Amino acid sequence: ESDVIEKRFASNGVFYGVNNIQKSDAFYTVMGEISLNPEYSLMLQAIKNLELHFIIMNNKFSFTVFLISNDEFESIGLTYDADRNSWNIENPELGTNAAVAISRIINLHVVFGNAITDITTNNIVETYGGEYIRISNGRIWAAGNRFRDNVYQYATDGKEASNGYTYEVKPEPMVFSTKNIGDD
Repeated sequence: ESDVIEKRFASNGVFYGVNNIQKSDAFYTVMGEISLNPEYSLMLQAIKNLELHFIIMNNKFSFTVFLISNDEFESIGLTYDADRNSWNIENPELGTNAAVAISRIINLHVVFGNAITDITTNNIVETYGGEYIRISNGRIWAAGNRFRDNVYQYATDGKEASNGYTYEVKPEPMVFSTKNIGDD
């Protein structure tokens, strides 16, 4: 059965009326919230720099993405210079290489192959970058958060997408640790 309900010739082509739209992966997957909301423009830039956007908008795989707002990037000392197309780091806790810090932060906020539907259960999850995060009672945290004032981050109710879920993270993103194993 066809979704086309009307066909008309126009001066510059053919017009088709349909009763069902074709959903674009760019807007209906977990990438949709990142692409359409200007509060996440830095996260979108980071995902594009890492060439993850085509992977994340693939409907063949499940994802969970913990969203990082522009203000949250700045709160941990990461800024983007559009004129130079480069990231800047002003936080020694994240090391000295901005590209490495951005890669680890973004990979820490993307869970591949697992659409997490319930963040109230107690769970440890492997992220896209191979690091682990803990989820418990609506709180999430990573190894680096243990050494910061905001040990626990809070995740909002998830938004369902065609290939997973997105959650807002407050008050700041999860961070990795630069300490050696056993260091306090």
